[in-house]
Amino acid sequence: GLGGDAVDAAAKQACKVPAAAAAGDDEQQPLARWVTRPDGNLELVTHHPVRQVTWHARGDYFASVAPTGATQSVLVHQLSKHTTQNPFRKNRGRVMRVAFHPSKPFFFVATQNAVRIYNLAKQVSIWIRY
Repeated sequence: GLGGDAVDAAAKQACKVPAAAAAGDDEQQPLARWVTRPDGNLELVTHHPVRQVTWHARGDYFASVAPTGATQSVLVHQLSKHTTQNPFRKNRGRVMRVAFHPSKPFFFVATQNAVRIYNLAKQVSIWIRY
């Protein structure tokens, strides 16, 4: 498939949700609510208005950007498991756009001031451009 097994494995690793968060920890509000509509379609309800959605090449993962969401401005969702993860504890600047690399395990995050590239396989920032 597009991107290869290494990219798919890196995306799965980066999007793992801790068991407590996946089960709906009572102490913490979920990042998003997955709702099955009467027509069978899914609806994803977030706490902040989403301005961008981008899909991973494999199609099971997608990311959303809510610039007013502060620490929840970037969320990564796994369609098959109906899970949502916040991959960043803090954002340096207001996030405007995100993108998955089509064939490598990289995730691009563009703020108003910089573009960061994250290696999803190693879960580290590999490049910053101001």
